[in-house]
Amino acid sequence: MALTSLYNTYVASILIPEMVQIICLSLGTNNAAGTGSEPAKYFQALDLVLNDLRNRCPNLQKVIVHAFNRNTGGSDATWQAARDTKMLELSHDPLIVRGAELYDLATSDANKIHPNSTGYGVLATRMTNRILAVLGKTSAVGTVGPQVTSVTYSGTTVTAYITHDGGTSLTGTEFANFRIEDDGVAATITGMVVNANNLVFTVSSSIVPGSVVKFWPVWGKGSWNETNIVRDNNGLPLITTASLTATEV
Repeated sequence: MALTSLYNTYVASILIPEMVQIICLSLGTNNAAGTGSEPAKYFQALDLVLNDLRNRCPNLQKVIVHAFNRNTGGSDATWQAARDTKMLELSHDPLIVRGAELYDLATSDANKIHPNSTGYGVLATRMTNRILAVLGKTSAVGTVGPQVTSVTYSGTTVTAYITHDGGTSLTGTEFANFRIEDDGVAATITGMVVNANNLVFTVSSSIVPGSVVKFWPVWGKGSWNETNIVRDNNGLPLITTASLTATEV
């Protein structure tokens, strides 16, 4: 595997190497999902790009990457595979840091892949805040978003506990982006109560004590209403993470 002449020509045309401190990198979603190549090859290609950028840009501090957005024209399994690989990307290389979330942006196409003008405006603000924070020009607090850090279950109730990132409260009614599995089988979420520091979900069937329960804050191809996504009072959605294993209470 090698970098192509097209890549070299493009990168040379957009970079002034000595001036570059931050690069925002968005690439490889199809590869990350195993469409046309395996995830392992995605990381092989990513390493080529990162090493090339290190060599080209002596003052490069960090590369900011995004979590996967969504594609309602695909399958849940395929696009969740992409999201899982992109989560691994965040710990793959110390040069990489998390960028802005995309899954709640207003979109312009039928498959909800690309933001519209409003969505790009929101993304531009979020990325500006992330870049300034990564450069140390402003505080990093409030530039990433709230995170689900622990989950519990009992009967038909699953509770996701939130660690805030500068915010103090949550609003939203959409729960189609969440995933709860009971011993590997998707549980049907029938309701959600949004509190300041937690989300309380009701599932259709009582979870048997001793079950392995997993929770995802963002899962699948993206068949949700972005308008009603759970966000904090700064307008930031819950960040995408790998699955969390719930504790029985």
